[in-house]
Amino acid sequence: MNNLTDEQVEFAVQMVCQWMRVCEDHNRNTRSPDADHSALLRRLLKGKPLLEKPPPRRFSYPAWEMVEEAEVEISELKESDIHTSVYHDGKEVTVDGPVVVIDQCAAYVWDDKEQKIVRHVPTGMRWQYFEKTAYPIWVAKELGKVEDHPYMGKFLRRL
Repeated sequence: MNNLTDEQVEFAVQMVCQWMRVCEDHNRNTRSPDADHSALLRRLLKGKPLLEKPPPRRFSYPAWEMVEEAEVEISELKESDIHTSVYHDGKEVTVDGPVVVIDQCAAYVWDDKEQKIVRHVPTGMRWQYFEKTAYPIWVAKELGKVEDHPYMGKFLRRL
């Protein structure tokens, strides 16, 4: 491994300090395992900016792509009659059923079920759900061209 330059060291220290301030602002005590598992710290170290508010989650991780990209592929969208509470930005938010679960996050409701428009309750962000033909990026060369392996993908388009 190469040594970091003085400039890189300073940048890393600044980003760790910024991450710790965010944790303090949200009443999160930080310890070394938190840094080791922090998607936010990794984001900051890559030079990406903080968002004004925390993004929705997917599979228990921050989903920055849902805020920053116009269209994102998801794995699941299902409806549930559960009543749940989610914590977002340090606050508890109650989501009454029917709840729309997107990638294991039960923090959405239908804003317009007919138009397939979902809203993330804690942030108020909205997306339109749709399906389209997609092609796997993981197809190995020995399996042929990605065009030979289409599937029906599930997507959200940010509104």
